[in-house]
Amino acid sequence: MGGGLSARLGGQGLIASPIPMHAERFAAMGTRVELHLFGTVERAAIDAARRAIEAVDDALTIHRPSATTALNDCLMAGRPCHVDDPLLLDALIEIETAHALTQGLFDPAADAARPGAGWGAVRFDRSAARIAASQPVAFDFGGFGKGFALDRACDALRDAGVTSAFLCAGESSIAVIGEHPLGEAGRSPYPIRSRPSAFWWNSSCVTRRSRSRRRWVRGRVRPGARL
Repeated sequence: MGGGLSARLGGQGLIASPIPMHAERFAAMGTRVELHLFGTVERAAIDAARRAIEAVDDALTIHRPSATTALNDCLMAGRPCHVDDPLLLDALIEIETAHALTQGLFDPAADAARPGAGWGAVRFDRSAARIAASQPVAFDFGGFGKGFALDRACDALRDAGVTSAFLCAGESSIAVIGEHPLGEAGRSPYPIRSRPSAFWWNSSCVTRRSRSRRRWVRGRVRPGARL
């Protein structure tokens, strides 16, 4: 859906030339995904962003057969596993980094039903793309997966020359490219569905629904920051 975004100047009304805007909505990762792109954008850029999100969904979902369910089957059975899927491998590398940065607060392998389960039980060799665990563990990427997907969609949009965009996956995860087209950076602390002007941070990604419920910004978790 295309349209325009106009700037209001004090009490003088709207400017005459609206900023082009395109809104794309579709279902993925068990939620509603919205892409709000500002300025002139080619259809190929939108399609590339959508493909990036759907590829992460296919790799990280635990709700249908995927690379992640195959990995979980191996680890739950006590077998080591070679990670063949490049998206899953990238996700595990980011999780290893985030787990270290937060001193273990961020842990998508933690499970209250299995004491001791978590990344601490995992042995991960990123260079060999191999992973094993000292006890049964399973990954549930949750909100991390949504933020991970939005990050990759942003990469696709930037590669296509997009300089201003607002992306969200449900109401738990958002990402933005550049500054708000009307210069309203950081106007409100909370996103409002279908109103990208209500929330804007410069080139960031935030997700709140994960087992650790921590804020994920620019591929890093900030300890103690909560939504």
